[in-house]
Amino acid sequence: MWQDILKTAIVGTERNALTIPTRNDALGDVLSKLGANARESSLLSAAAAVALYERAGQLPAKDSQALPVPAEADDVPYCNERAAQHLSLMLSGEYQEVLPEWLAKLTQAQQLVPTETLPQLLDVGLRTTELRESIIRVIGKRGLWLARQKPEWKYAIGQIDEATWETDSHAARLALIKKLRMQDPAAATQRLRSSWQENSPKERTEFLEVLRTNLSPTDEEFLEFALDDRSTIVRQAAAGLLRHLPESGFVKRMVERVRPLVSFSRKPRNKFAVEVTLPAERTAEMLRDGITAKSPYTAVGDKAWWLTLMINAIPFTFWLEFSGLTREQLIQAVRKSEWEKMFLEAWLKSGFRSGDIELIEAILQHSSLDITWTVLARGMSAPRLDELLIALLKNHQRTNFMEIGGQLLIARQSEWSQELSMVILANWEPIYAHLLKRLSYYVSNLALYVNAALIPQAMAKIARHNPTDKTTENLTNILQFRADMLKEITQ
Repeated sequence: MWQDILKTAIVGTERNALTIPTRNDALGDVLSKLGANARESSLLSAAAAVALYERAGQLPAKDSQALPVPAEADDVPYCNERAAQHLSLMLSGEYQEVLPEWLAKLTQAQQLVPTETLPQLLDVGLRTTELRESIIRVIGKRGLWLARQKPEWKYAIGQIDEATWETDSHAARLALIKKLRMQDPAAATQRLRSSWQENSPKERTEFLEVLRTNLSPTDEEFLEFALDDRSTIVRQAAAGLLRHLPESGFVKRMVERVRPLVSFSRKPRNKFAVEVTLPAERTAEMLRDGITAKSPYTAVGDKAWWLTLMINAIPFTFWLEFSGLTREQLIQAVRKSEWEKMFLEAWLKSGFRSGDIELIEAILQHSSLDITWTVLARGMSAPRLDELLIALLKNHQRTNFMEIGGQLLIARQSEWSQELSMVILANWEPIYAHLLKRLSYYVSNLALYVNAALIPQAMAKIARHNPTDKTTENLTNILQFRADMLKEITQ
């Protein structure tokens, strides 16, 4: 029958009329009712009837693959229904900026997310790699089982084997190395070295940044290896990490290069001065250590730039020992000299690396430096950064202290300590006004990261400040959501 239908369709119904065969079955009964005069419609109807007739008797295809082993039952309780509603709201886009805290608090409470939210939450991990570790902690055994059923979710399994490492995307391998770096820093470094040259310079640089987590003297050998890289940006990244290892050979080399170029002297009336000699040349060894050509936007000469890079790598403690001067005397010696900016910026960076808050404050008391403060903050632990913020915000009357404190505050993107939160609330008006004027995008941080124990006080402070303002209304909504959210998790 199909051959006749196809033949008629090819040559046309005008040249070849479809002959309907006589059949003593249901199909024959349908075909016999087709009108012989309406050739086109009869052809299409016959084709539809025959196709449907042939399909009607077919059995569904069988999947020969074995069913997966069922998921193990979770032995950790799930969050309650109200907490699950909060999660669903965040996954839909409302208050999604609170999700990191929700996941962290759920982990602390030793609870799991409800199983119906697992697909959405695992998808969030695909888009937001920094949340992956937090997600893995709350999906339980069923979440891990589900992740094994879909290749895109394999990040949640957390296994780094040769096949995974060789075939995954750079983003996936970066996420795997971040996790391994937290668990076994030495193994992460070894994994990077095993396939180092297979990555692009940009990718090698991004891998080096992962080593900031749990950076220790044991990483020096690999970072020295990275200093031999062909790429300038890779060498600069390795040098940047070696600066955080004050006993490293890299820092010692910088000290020996600078030692004959700088001297301090005592002047009449208990004054102090600095004398500087610029390096005569840039050697191959200096180039290897990241002493590169200056940017065309840098308003200093080449030799001054080389000296700047060397001094930036040297800890402030060296200058105390080398000069025999106190901190205050060193600052006085370089102030109002042509080298003031170079030394003070270098010492400030050293203060952030070592967490020396007194040094940072002393420099800021005497100078206003144009520095990217949020980048400097990456080298300081959260407790030390809180201490520095407290000191700066308590002195908000000083314009530069408020400016710097405001910038550092936006870098502190996790729950603030109670003491820092209390200082912020005590100085709410100037801090709020400063952020609103200079860093308005980050005003919501005031609600997102204030210590959970002080949420009621924060809401009361906002209500008194400007209860009808749209921005403060948004802050109040975030705080109320956080309060409700935390209550359901902890009760």
